[in-house]
Amino acid sequence: QQQRMSSPRSSRYRSYSPPPPPPLPPDRSIPERGEEDDDDNDNDNVVKISARKGKKVLDITHEMSRILDCGVDRETVAVCISLLENGADPESLAVVVKELKREAKRLRESRERATTTRMMMENSRDGRRV
Repeated sequence: QQQRMSSPRSSRYRSYSPPPPPPLPPDRSIPERGEEDDDDNDNDNVVKISARKGKKVLDITHEMSRILDCGVDRETVAVCISLLENGADPESLAVVVKELKREAKRLRESRERATTTRMMMENSRDGRRV
């Protein structure tokens, strides 16, 4: 008997497990009362710099999506960046975004058809021709 081995490429979807998150940095010691903590200003600066860098990344990514005509608004780009930073698989995320865009288009078209039908029915009731 010949046993058939399946190749990893035979499956359409490969399972993906994100790598484990990096270890957390050790907690800083909490200063006792009366002790001065000169690092407070440093932390505020780090937060400001991180916020600036985050905004710049969002601006650049949104501009790229606009240039590539992806049809993704700034809020969606921000959500995608956050999901990616938290370990979401990029390919799976792309599939989900495409499916959501398709579904949104389908709902818009359905709503437009319903509106058109309703207007036609109202016009025919009033004796007007469309």
